[in-house]
This record gives sequence, structure tokens and C-alpha cells, in this order.
Amino acid sequence: MNAVEILHASDYNLDRAFIEVLDNQQHHLSNGQVLNNLTLLVQHRIQYLETKKSRSKEVDFLAQEQYIWKLLGVVSRIQPSDPASFQCSQIKSFFESLPNPNASEEEDMVAEVEEEIRDLVRRNRLHYRTPKSSVEFESLNKRIFQCIRKGNTKEALSISLTEDNPWRTMLLERYLDNIDRLKAGDTLDWLPEQRTAWRKTYETVLSGAGMGQYEEALHGVITGETSHVLPVCWSWEDVIWTFYNARIQEAVDDQIYQSERRSTYLLSDEFVKISRTKDDSLSDPCVLFFHTVVSAILTGTVSSLFIQILSALRNESNEHAERPLWISINIREHVLRFTAALILYYRQYFNEPATAESNEIMRLYAESNGKADTLRPKVLALYASHLFKSTQIELVSAFLSNFEWDEEEQSILYDMGRQYGLDMTAIARCTAAKEIESYLEENKIASQRRIPRRIRFDDDISDSAKRCLRNFNWLLLDERLYFKAVSFANQLIRHAIETGRSQLAEAVLTHLPDSITNRCVLQLGGERSDELFELENYRLRFLPSV
Repeated sequence: MNAVEILHASDYNLDRAFIEVLDNQQHHLSNGQVLNNLTLLVQHRIQYLETKKSRSKEVDFLAQEQYIWKLLGVVSRIQPSDPASFQCSQIKSFFESLPNPNASEEEDMVAEVEEEIRDLVRRNRLHYRTPKSSVEFESLNKRIFQCIRKGNTKEALSISLTEDNPWRTMLLERYLDNIDRLKAGDTLDWLPEQRTAWRKTYETVLSGAGMGQYEEALHGVITGETSHVLPVCWSWEDVIWTFYNARIQEAVDDQIYQSERRSTYLLSDEFVKISRTKDDSLSDPCVLFFHTVVSAILTGTVSSLFIQILSALRNESNEHAERPLWISINIREHVLRFTAALILYYRQYFNEPATAESNEIMRLYAESNGKADTLRPKVLALYASHLFKSTQIELVSAFLSNFEWDEEEQSILYDMGRQYGLDMTAIARCTAAKEIESYLEENKIASQRRIPRRIRFDDDISDSAKRCLRNFNWLLLDERLYFKAVSFANQLIRHAIETGRSQLAEAVLTHLPDSITNRCVLQLGGERSDELFELENYRLRFLPSV
């Protein structure tokens, strides 16, 4: 099924839809297919909510989440053997595709009008005047810079050409052509002496006085000199883009001069700190979360990210985090779903080791899918299967004992658990033992009272006893637990006898058919069992006609 069909089959619920993609044992999807499907699921969920005219915080969160899966799609296509210039070109293109948080409608309208004028000039072969004032020239440089920043290379060149500035146009053409070639994985044909001369020429240009901020920034973009570009970076995204643009030029230098330095796409700590100075997302928890996750992916520190997210989910302060992460109650469930999926993805495709923090996040998310209003057993089973066995048993056992399942539902849940690799034998044993022992303990005082030996005509099976019997049935789903079932049955019947509850004794025997005890006899190979002998005596006593 494609993403649309998966989401529709999951009643447009992302929790259910995600596991249809992430359950790699069932579907065997490639890394790229998984990320593409997750991105599309989020996008189609947004469209679904918009058709419902929903204004919930979920829409805001999903609008940011889609870009994280897209970024991982970019990262997944990068191979360690790829040139650093290619790696950084891919990340740079990703940031060019993001919405510009500082773009205003007024600026967009001005840009559209100017483009229409330039188109009119081209079609009518008119001469478009070159700006004469420094203000006009700086405004022009700003427009070209913004086009390059957004990846609109054709528009940047078009502006420069119509303004009749051949020197700048030549520099832009060379820079943009190089970027396109590097993005395609090609190498550049510069000679070392050519590159050195080019660098010296630019050093002379940039040392001149009277240059506007955006003119200087344009030269900084072309040369990769971040100190000239950062003054016109107004957002977190601008700073990260500037880093990757500079890293591309650095990688080109390494290639031309045959440097042994091995660069990668990983973001430097220095630029992480600089980007935070331009980040105004503290008032928006969705954007703040997005920036935090992307920074962790690009610095290769997702393990630290999971520690930070867990602290935020617990409302704890993380003394090791330079900037605290704030997760509002409105997005908590979405953060849990996304983070659990991210952990699972990293474990499957990047061999990310399990940690106490990532396991706890997975446990919290699995547990959240076992509530009455969020009952998703399949989701719980998948995530529980990636936890340590002791946690897995405790979590699933608590879930199974919290609801009044009938026998058919118990059988379905048991088979589902086995399908996901859960230790259902241990889980069933734990579930039954916990409920039976709890029932016996609760009735300990009653069992110590002296009960008259007479037949009781009232229904002596209490609600707690009925709950106990329902959970007793878990022992009957696996023949490896049959002897345990016999043992617990004897304990319950002894209690029933001591408290004068004959109907309880009959109910226990009814729950344990002859076929199970016969199976136990076969497993023993004819050897005598005190437990089976005791049970058969109870059967003759309470069910003589059977």
C-alpha cells in the first residue's frame, strides 16, 4: 500500500499508520522508502486536518515534523565515500527548500512586481537602468542574495542580467554553475594557481571601503567567507545555510589543493551556538522542537537529544543542555509518537545503541497506547518488542490485566504478541500470577475466618474473583503453562473450600477442561504428579456428574 492507502486504512491515525511503515520485519522497506512514506503520512495527515478545518496544535507540530523526515531522507542518501562538497550541497539544498521565517508578504509582492517589470523589459528588449544610488544598489544586492538563499538561482541571474552588471553576473554564473556541478557529484576543474589568484582578487575586493552589507554578503557567499554573510543572517535557518555554503567552498579548496583533511556534512559546535543567537523560536514549542532535533541530526548527537527530550517530558531541568527544551502539554503526545519513531528508525538503519533514556521514551509511548481512550495494542506490541525483556513483560502484562478481554480477544492478543517477538509465555504467566496472587492476598483475612460447613445458595463469585478467572485464562493459551494453570487452579480451589465458596471451585474447574490435564499427563510420560492427582480429586468432588 502507498502512504495514502495506509493512512486511510488506519482511520487517519498516525500512531497506527507509522507502525505499518516502521515494522521492518513485516514489510522489509528500504531506508529511503521508509522515510518517504513517513513524510507522506505526515503531509496527508495535515491535509486531512485542514479539510476538517482543524486549528489544533497538531497541525503546527506536523508542519515542522515533515521537514525532519525530509532531512533524514537527504542524510540517508549521503554515503561516507561521497565528496564533502556533494554532502554539504545536499544539506544546503534542504535548507533552501524550507519556508523563510522572516519573509514578509510585502517583500514577496515587491519581488513579484519587479519580476514582472524585468520580464516586460526582456520581451520588449528595453534597456533597464542600472541603479545609481547606493541605496538602490544595496536593495538590488539584497534581492539577489535572497534569491540565492532560497535556491532561486535562475531568478538571481535574471536580476543581475537585466540590471546590466556584467562583472557581478560573471561571478554569479561561475559560482552557481559550480554549485550545480557539486550537487550532482561532479568535481571542479580549477588549477591550484587559478584558485589562489581568485582568492587574492576577492580579498582585495572585500578589503575595499564603502561596501554595503548585502554586497559584502554576496561576495561572502561566493567565497565561503562566513564573517561577511553572518551580519545579514536573520534566522536560525540562515545561519545553518551559511555554514553549509562555506563548507562547500572549503571542500572545493581541499579538492583543488589535494588536502588530506576529511570534511563531512556534520555541523560544527561553533555554528550551533551562533545559530541559537538568531533563533527566536522560544515562544513557539513546535519550532523550538524542530530546531533542536535538526541540530542533533546534523551534529550526530541524537543520543544526547533523547536525554534532553526525556527530561522535557518529565518536566525536569537538564543541567547538561545549553538551552532547555520546552514541550507544552498540547504537543506532548505528538512529541512522544515522533520521538519513539525516530528512536526505532535510528536503531534499524543507523545501528544506534539502546540507552536507558531512549528505552524509557519507547516505554512511555508504548504505555500511552494501552489506555482506554488510546487503545492501540499493535502499536504497543511493536514498541514493547524493542525493550528489555523485564520491562517488556511488566508493560504488556499491566496492559493485558487492565481490560476485560473475552477468550477470543485474549487469543488474538496472544498471537499478536508472538508475531512481534514478545515473550508471551512469560507475559501470560506474569499476568495470571499477578492477578491470582493479588486475589488470594486480598481474601486472606476471609480465608482465616471459620466458615460453617453448609451449602451457600447465593452467587458467591465476586467481581474480583471473576477478574481473577478471566486472567487465569491466559495460562490456557500456551501448553508450556498448563502445569502452572493446574497449580494455580489447586490454590484457588483450596481457597474456595476454606471460604465455603463452592461455586468458585466449580468455576475454576470449568475453566480448566479435561483436555488440558490430559495433555499434562502426556507431557509427564506416565509419571505421577501430586498436582494433577489433587485436581482430579477436586473434579470428582465438585463435578461428579461430568
